[in-house]
Amino acid sequence: MTNKETDGYNEKYLYTKEEKIKCFGECEWVDEPDAVSFKHQGFDCKVLRMHFKDGPNHIFGGFLNGYVRIPKDHVYYKKEYDDIECEVHGGLTYCQAELDGWWIGFDCAHTFDIVPSMELLYAHDEDMIKIRAKYPFSSVWKRSYKNINFVIEECKKLAEQMHNASL
Repeated sequence: MTNKETDGYNEKYLYTKEEKIKCFGECEWVDEPDAVSFKHQGFDCKVLRMHFKDGPNHIFGGFLNGYVRIPKDHVYYKKEYDDIECEVHGGLTYCQAELDGWWIGFDCAHTFDIVPSMELLYAHDEDMIKIRAKYPFSSVWKRSYKNINFVIEECKKLAEQMHNASL
């Protein structure tokens, strides 16, 4: 694991390039940091690469999630994500108390998001290869990977909305 501090962004690389290629395939995520923390509008923000062991031979994930910490004196402190008014990629999907406060967040594993481990799996699945060949123009294939820069910007957008809600 390596750390790098750049312009107020603390970047961490939790996996080697080889590990990412093995678990998620080779694409832009191989060179991205796996965790980034920063402050925006006075709010702590973080981006984390997610993965879950899915049986003995498969890891699901490689996608990024974004989080913003809500301070104790904020109107949304300890509110459930369905009770928080905001606009962020895919909507809020997370709220939980952690050691350092109340965090809300969103994920990038929705229907039209690319989940790296699934891309790797699809690339080697004969049935999926046949389906793609038969329906090459299906909207199902028009998905995109939400990269580190996208998720950082969404975190900033969420922090700005939380800042405005506290005014």
